[in-house]
Amino acid sequence: MTLVYRGDNILRGFDEDVRAHVRAEMEKEGITILTRCTVNKVDKPGKEFISRLSNGSSIASDQYVCDRTASQRRQSRPGEHRRRHQSGNGGIAVDGFSQTSVPNIYAIGDVTHRVNLTPVAIREGHAFADTVFGKRPVQVDHTNIPTAVFSQPEVGTVG
Repeated sequence: MTLVYRGDNILRGFDEDVRAHVRAEMEKEGITILTRCTVNKVDKPGKEFISRLSNGSSIASDQYVCDRTASQRRQSRPGEHRRRHQSGNGGIAVDGFSQTSVPNIYAIGDVTHRVNLTPVAIREGHAFADTVFGKRPVQVDHTNIPTAVFSQPEVGTVG
């Protein structure tokens, strides 16, 4: 089995020790991890899939799984986004109540690049509703958020 990952190492955003441990354990189980490359094209000329990689190599396999979200991302063009509303991390800049610098415009979830996890976005949505519609200001505490990786080996972190 081969995992193709475009970044420098798997599990971006995790502690380096966790990343190294999971990678080493996966490789012990026979998984080849190719980093710093992407799948450019997949053909199926016969029974096998042929994945053509950005590093010039090819991989033959019986099955092919792709993260469509990652494969459909594209780079922003200069001036395409409202740069004055972006935070230093490339997300939409918001205050502690998820309000942008434009009155009555709020942003929650992955577009803010605070913590890109579904449960966090759900909590931010609840806090937004409480603040704006419930007239009860609520800020989300983004410290010590538990995170799990459903891999072999499994990984969990807090903080």
